[in-house]
Order: sequence, then structure tokens, then C-alpha cells
Amino acid sequence: LALRHLQRARNERNSRYKWIDATIAAELAIKEFLIRIKPELETLLVEVPCPPMHKMYGPMLKEYSGKPLKKEILTSLAKGAEKRNKLLFCYH
Repeated sequence: LALRHLQRARNERNSRYKWIDATIAAELAIKEFLIRIKPELETLLVEVPCPPMHKMYGPMLKEYSGKPLKKEILTSLAKGAEKRNKLLFCYH
């Protein structure tokens, strides 16, 4: 599912929708990854609103994979999610 949104982002001409699809892809990818390594998280990740992306790619990823994400990447993902939220809720 994450790859489908990533492909949509690649093919999208409008930068607003490209950004939205790319961040959706990142959020779905971390959920898919966490569910694969820890299947008992599936109901929680699917049924309950998820924590912010920086939490999922930060403490949750480290907790369940044993490896932290590089700080620069984590910061970029968090900024990307913030920008996506602004794009979703601001119609200029």
C-alpha cells in the first residue's frame, strides 16, 4: 500500500498532491514495517489513530527494530509531516 502512494507521488504533477502522497507513503511504510516485525501491533496500528510520524520513526522504530533512524532523516520526516498537514488544512 505504501508503494502505491509512493508511485502516485512520483506520477503527480501538482506538487501539493505529490507531497501529500509521499508523506502518506512514509506513514504507511512504517506501519507496514512495524507490523511485519511485530504482528501483534497490527490491530493497534490499524484501528487507533497513530502517533506523529517522528514518534513512529523515532522511539517506536528503535524499540521494535533495535536500530535508531539517523537524526537528519527523522527530522526531515517530521518536517515533511508538518508541511503535509499545512497543505491539507490551508487552501491558498
